[in-house]
Amino acid sequence: LCMSITFLDPLFHGKGDDEPEWPPSPIRLFQALLAGARTGCHGTEWSETKAEAFRWLERRQPPIIVARLARPMSGCTLFVPNNDGDKVSDRQERLTSKVARPHRLCDGDTVHYLWPLDGSDGTAGQPYAQLLCRESCHLLALGWGIDQVVGNGRILTDAEAAALPGVRWRPWRGHRPGARAWRVPIDGSLDDLERVYQS
Repeated sequence: LCMSITFLDPLFHGKGDDEPEWPPSPIRLFQALLAGARTGCHGTEWSETKAEAFRWLERRQPPIIVARLARPMSGCTLFVPNNDGDKVSDRQERLTSKVARPHRLCDGDTVHYLWPLDGSDGTAGQPYAQLLCRESCHLLALGWGIDQVVGNGRILTDAEAAALPGVRWRPWRGHRPGARAWRVPIDGSLDDLERVYQS
């Protein structure tokens, strides 16, 4: 299963644990897929079958991430409305600062996430993988709201996956001392995101 995310602008603003991250973490993709599946008219098409596909994805081992290198840029301070309180209608009176330290995509604008479909549930997972491929077309942003993207999901052969250009990163579940960490979905991520949205 390959989810390919193409950025419409060569900047990525997302952070992981308060530090700029590159490439975008698998949990960020999971959240963006869910947001796309539940936004606007797509929200009316939400079903238990789609929920099961997301639960299937959260139980998979973390995907391999294939991306070109990106260069961290110097930061700049933006002033945006503080959304924590809207009692005052004058948005200018409740501006707050937000520091942006984006990454500039150097040699390509597409990031690929690869999940193997072999093993015990490769055939059983095919319908879920195909449904998630269709849902990837509803992606809007990955990172901040200004990090707009176009998504494309497809099933690749091993040879096609190996031919994807870019550096390969392998996220791990759990913390490894001294190793770079990317947040990944785990069993229960869908339910947790639904609870956060309802609250």
